[in-house]
Amino acid sequence: QNYQLSRWEKDDRIMMEDFNADNEAIDAALAAKADAEDVTALGETVAALTAGLGSGGENCRIAYGSYTGTGTFGYDHPNILEFDFSPAIVWVGGSNTGNSTTWPATFIRGATMGRSDSNSPDHQLNVSWGDHSVSWYASSYTTIYAANQCNAENQTYYYVALGYSA
Repeated sequence: QNYQLSRWEKDDRIMMEDFNADNEAIDAALAAKADAEDVTALGETVAALTAGLGSGGENCRIAYGSYTGTGTFGYDHPNILEFDFSPAIVWVGGSNTGNSTTWPATFIRGATMGRSDSNSPDHQLNVSWGDHSVSWYASSYTTIYAANQCNAENQTYYYVALGYSA
């Protein structure tokens, strides 16, 4: 009645085509029900995740861009990225510089150390956070550390920042 499935009488000849047609109708009905349930569940998940957005006066922000490395590094030559919001997590990276790959350096607000490329102490970065900025420098003292600091000369670096604004 609902899906136009075959119904047989005792003396009917049962045909394979009838079974196949019924199975296709049942499969389509179950798929539609599952799809509807998935959409409902996804909608509920999105609603739960976004319920707090904008609450407390904070809105999620994103920024991305690029800069060209200067070849400097160390305490006296930190890299600085500034934003019109408070960054919470920042990724910075570039292509292979010949000495090391620097994809990605990861900085998380509150952490004073970051890493570019590996867990080696040579790739350790000292990180500072401002209200609308993040800065970092490599504490090692050979020229390849400009690359580890994501600041090799004439190298293009890309960044993505997620944060919030009041």
